[in-house]
This record gives sequence, C-alpha cells and structure tokens, in this order.
Amino acid sequence: MNTIATQLKIYRQRDHLSQSQVAEALGISPSAYNHYESGVRTPGSDMLQKLAVLYNLEEPLLGVYKKNTNSGSILHNYSVSDIIKNTSLNIRFQSKNRHLHITENQFSALCNYLKKGDEDKKELLKEIATSNAGNDGKMYEALVYAWLDSQGIPFSTQPLIKASECLKRNDYYADGLLDDYCVFDVKMFGLSHPNIDRLRKKLNDLCQKNHPDFLITISGQLDVSNDILQGLLRDANKIYSELFSKNNQLFSDYSYHIADADLEIRAHSLKGTHMISSISEINPYKWAQENQFYFFHDSSQFCTDRPYVIICPYDKKIAPHFADGFSSSTNAAFRSLCRRMFLGMQDNISAQEYDNKCFPLISLKEASQCISAVIFQDISMSPDLDDVTWIYLNPNAKNRMPRYLADSFRFHINSILDDFTYDSY
Repeated sequence: MNTIATQLKIYRQRDHLSQSQVAEALGISPSAYNHYESGVRTPGSDMLQKLAVLYNLEEPLLGVYKKNTNSGSILHNYSVSDIIKNTSLNIRFQSKNRHLHITENQFSALCNYLKKGDEDKKELLKEIATSNAGNDGKMYEALVYAWLDSQGIPFSTQPLIKASECLKRNDYYADGLLDDYCVFDVKMFGLSHPNIDRLRKKLNDLCQKNHPDFLITISGQLDVSNDILQGLLRDANKIYSELFSKNNQLFSDYSYHIADADLEIRAHSLKGTHMISSISEINPYKWAQENQFYFFHDSSQFCTDRPYVIICPYDKKIAPHFADGFSSSTNAAFRSLCRRMFLGMQDNISAQEYDNKCFPLISLKEASQCISAVIFQDISMSPDLDDVTWIYLNPNAKNRMPRYLADSFRFHINSILDDFTYDSY
C-alpha cells in the first residue's frame, strides 16, 4: 500500500468512519474513494484539501496543511520560489524547493518585509532555503523581523558584537539592534512541544516502514526538560525497538513508558475498530523549573556593555499550549521561567556548564544579570491584531532595557509588561 493510501486509512479509522461515510462527505462514490485508499488512484490537491478539512488536521496530510483546531488558522505549504515570486528579489541559488509551513498572513508579512530588498534580506532568504527541513529557526527569525517591521519598531539586523562587548571569547553577529542601541537575539520558542512532535514524527516514520498497521502516539507531561527531549530524539531508533519488544505488548497494542520524561509511547493497532487517543498536560511551574537553564546554552552571546534582549517567537504551530491569548497558565509559565532566570541563578554554577563558548569564571548569576528582558512574541500575524506580547524586564539587569523601547512593543492592545518590582527581597 502506498503512503497516501496508508495515511487515508489511518485517519479514517482514527475517526471511526466507514469508506461510504467518507465518500458521502467528499461528494464522490464509495468505489471512487476505495480506489484512493487501495492505492489504485492518487487524489489530486483539491481532494487532499477536502480530506484534510474533513479530518481537521494540524499535521500535514501528504504535503497539504489545513485547519488548526486550536487557532482556526490555516497552514499552507509555501516554497522559497513562492517568496521570490512575491518579492521580485533577484536571487540565484540552487535550493529553491525548501518548503515553509506557515499561514497566509505570515507569508504576506514575510514577503512585505523581504521585498524591501537589501543584501541582508537576500542572505536571510538563502539561509532559510538551505536549512534542513524541520529546522525552522531562521524562518522564525525572519518572522520576528517581519513582525517588528509591521509594528513600525525601528531596528537593524546583523550587528557585529565585539568579544569585549559580550561574554563570548570572539566576535559574533547578533540578530539585531533596537533603535541602533539595544541588542537582541531571536531564540525559536516552544521548548518541549516541537521536540515531542519531532519525536512522534520520527517514530511514525519508522512505523510506516516496519509496522504500517500501527500508529504511534505520545501521551503524558509536556513540562519535561528540553535537554531530556533532545536525548530522546537522539535515541529514537532505540526507543522504537524497545516499544515493539514482547515485554511491551498490551493486547493488540504496544506501550512503553519513559520514566525520566513521564511520557507514554504507544503503538495503536489499526486493525479492527477501536478508539485511538492520547492525553497530554502541562504544569506551568514544573515547565519553568525544568527549562530554567534553556537560554543559558547561548549565554556567551549576552552583552555586557548595553541592553541585551531575548525575543522568543511562537505561534500555534510550535507552542499550541501557550498560544491561546491572555491565559493565566501561559503567564504563570512565562513569568515563572523569567523569575527563575532573573532572580534564581546561583554564583556557584559556571555558565560554561551550559555554554562552553562563554568566558571562564562567569557564573550563571553574573550571566543572568546581562539579560535586560525576555519578550515572548506571538507572531501569528493575526488580521484581528490579537497577537499577544509578553514582556518581562530583569530587575537585576546591569543594563536595563529603556522603558520607551519596551513600550514600543505595546502599541497594540494585547500586551503585558512585568518588571518584578515586588519580587526582589
């Protein structure tokens, strides 16, 4: 059975539908649909769109993206060539087939920014085009630039930071400057969720090759440490082999519990009719505790002579559990994480334990004082202007982020600023 036919069967059985019911919903005959699922015929792009809408998918169905149940937004499959056509950029390079899975509003904002062409923007697009599929760091960096541009916030990109101006032992290029003064770096956000998705996809890719009659889900806690998840990704083949061992057979399914992460990896049999479900939850305070050192893996980039800001872009694709507007649980997670970073770091832990590019004899506490602010920015580019901005100012920063710069992120109504005034004792 080919990949398309297999996917169609998986989603139909997941929703407990008969072939006749699916055919009726699509407006075609049962025999025509049977040809798709048996691999006799391949559905065209229009039919794939209908199928994806029918199953209300957040994940790709054979390269087609549709409605996200959390957001009501549509993810489309754009190529770098689509961006070039819409920006009239004169760029010549080989890798134009790299695809970006973003919303129409994000695509438009990205094109509007890139069409104001200069060499930096051309270089940025080249880096996006040549990045590996699944590595969206450069794309989200570009989306931050597009968001700043759309808000009229003055900024420039790729400033040279001297070794004497930061905790690094050599010079480096930061992602940008706000108002030609305040350095910022973009750190793709999501922490646990994107890596859990990558692990699930990696395991299901192995499943399609070796056990096509099974579908793998991951249930459990989303507040697991990012470092632990990176280790699980490296051990995906080992986890897959362990999952399908006889010791882990559970009736017609297989179940493997990873104690360190409190995650259940389950392979559901697709034979017969039964319900497939997975349940995940997140404790915002445990999530903050588990990931408090996340940004210190790049502590060598922190600046010592001027304000330094970390901008963390997110949307419903990479952080659906946070991308729900003004949520008390989201604020609890973001605030707790920043409070630990700003007020909880110790002098007896070296920053080199997390970033070996950092100067020796710099403690985590000293490194934390080089962070002026952390800004979590929803870059969904919503047409209703309801993208949320969360700004957390470091009360112990050596170089404070000027208030007028922080306020420049608050011109739209959906923003919150917290300076931890009453948290320092």
